[in-house]
Amino acid sequence: MTKEELINKSTEVFLSEGLKVSTDEISKRLGISKRTLYSFSDNKEHLIYECANYSLSKMSKMITEYHKKMGSSVLEQFLPIASPELHSALTGYNRLLRDVKKYYPEIYKETGFCHVQRMKKVFVSVLETGIEEGIFMDSINPRLLVFLLFYVHEIKNQITLFDFSAEDIFNTTLLLFLRGICTPLGLQKLEEILSVQKKDLIKEFEVSLANRKNNIGNERN
Repeated sequence: MTKEELINKSTEVFLSEGLKVSTDEISKRLGISKRTLYSFSDNKEHLIYECANYSLSKMSKMITEYHKKMGSSVLEQFLPIASPELHSALTGYNRLLRDVKKYYPEIYKETGFCHVQRMKKVFVSVLETGIEEGIFMDSINPRLLVFLLFYVHEIKNQITLFDFSAEDIFNTTLLLFLRGICTPLGLQKLEEILSVQKKDLIKEFEVSLANRKNNIGNERN
C-alpha cells in the first residue's frame, strides 16, 4: 500500500466513522498493522492532518474537473455551481473538514491556509485569462483583486446570519463584483449567462448560504 492509498482509505474511514475513531480501528479497516500505519504517519493527529489536506485537494480537483467538463467560461468559474451531484459529492468532505476545524483547529488552520493559497493562484490565473480574452478590464491587478475577493468572502459568511435574501446577497456582492471588473464584452457575456441561468444560480447560492449558516452554528456549539 502506497502512502497515497493509505491517506485515501483513511479519509474514507474518517468520513464514515468520524474523527473519534481509534487508530486500532483504522488499521483494522485498512487491513494493516498499527506498526505499518505508523510507518506512514507518526500519530493520529498527523494522519488527520494528511487526510484534511487530501480532502481539500480532492475538493479543488473535483471543482476544477467539473468546470473543464462543462467548458465553463471565466465568468462561470466565479458563479455558483449548479450541480446537485457535485454538491452531494462535496458534502462528506465539508463535514469532515468542519469536524477538523472544531476538534483540531491548529491542523485546520495550517491545511486551510495552504488550500487558500492554492485557490488564490487558481483565481489569479482565471482573471488573467479573462483579461487576455477581453472579458475583464486590463486595468485591474489580479493578485490584489483576489485578495479583496477572499476578504469579501469571509464577510459574506457573517452576512448569512442576517435577514437578507439569497437573491439580495447574490446581486449585491457577487454580481456587483463581476459587473465592476467586466469590459463591455464581459458584461454582454454575463447578461447572456444570467438570462438563462439566473434562477438556478440563485437557488444554488441559497443552498450554499444555508450550508455556511449551519456551519457557523455548528462551530459555535
